[in-house]
Amino acid sequence: MNNVLKFGFVILIIIGIIFTLFQFAFDKTDDVGFKVKVGWMTTWAEPGFLAEALKRTSIFSDNNVNGEMVSFLYGPPMVEAAIAGELNSLFVGAVPTINLMSNSDDWVIVARLLYFKEGLMAREGSGIKSIEDLKGKKLGVPYGTGLHPPVIRALKEAGLNPKTDLQLINLKPSDHATALQVKDVDAVAWAEPSITLFEMNQIAYLIKEFEDIGFVSVRKSYAEKYPEEIKRFIKSIKSANYYVAANKDLVFKWFSEDSNFDLNLVKNLKIIEPNFDVKRIEEVDLMINPFWVGEVQKKIDFMFEEGLISRRFNLTDRIDLRYLE
Repeated sequence: MNNVLKFGFVILIIIGIIFTLFQFAFDKTDDVGFKVKVGWMTTWAEPGFLAEALKRTSIFSDNNVNGEMVSFLYGPPMVEAAIAGELNSLFVGAVPTINLMSNSDDWVIVARLLYFKEGLMAREGSGIKSIEDLKGKKLGVPYGTGLHPPVIRALKEAGLNPKTDLQLINLKPSDHATALQVKDVDAVAWAEPSITLFEMNQIAYLIKEFEDIGFVSVRKSYAEKYPEEIKRFIKSIKSANYYVAANKDLVFKWFSEDSNFDLNLVKNLKIIEPNFDVKRIEEVDLMINPFWVGEVQKKIDFMFEEGLISRRFNLTDRIDLRYLE
């Protein structure tokens, strides 16, 4: 009987050890298997280059990151998906980031995405030469995107009331070309590749140019739980920047295929991001300049005053650069 009991105890101990090892393995698998789901836009070229490099090469796996690039047409649907918990990272400009953070405290900026140009463009043949000439006209701008607040500010600075002196139309970037060609609108506002596309095809011309910044944001609770994963994720973004710099023709081809923009157009875009011209990966810089922190804070304040967001916040409280190495 004693031998039977001893044998039983041994079996229980073995079972306990196996269970413990299994539980440990399960926990580790859960940790490593956590997927970084990143939202990006097919209508916005520069972040699209990074997205193509990340999804079409081994950069994620090389850095031990379980990553997935999820495409959207433009910012607002991405923000909605992020709030709904369908994404845990975004490649977006300042304004969509502001919209997200004004709606949720569970998001933090971990790196600069890029610098880029945006433009306010008038329809060819419209006779519009300045912002003042937009009085009585129809202007298409995607609400909730990077150009929405700057356009309102520019209109006001030109002495125009955005609510009464012209008609602002919430128009998706993918509908801009058609709306201009059938004269449903007199002007539109968006970024590359639309600026170059409309100029090359004499659809519209630039009357006001803006420079802006994009951010890499992640879910704060995820970053706190998986800090090493975030570091590897940012390391992947650095590698993607270097890959774009070293393989522009290939990346342009990939983006052309996914966005349906002509390859010749993509090759002629007005790109101002310095990381796309680096010679060594060590030159890639994802830090956020204090100047831009101030500029984006002005946007936050302006958007709150204009009723574009329901809550004002301090941007510096939502930036965490500890994961940059």
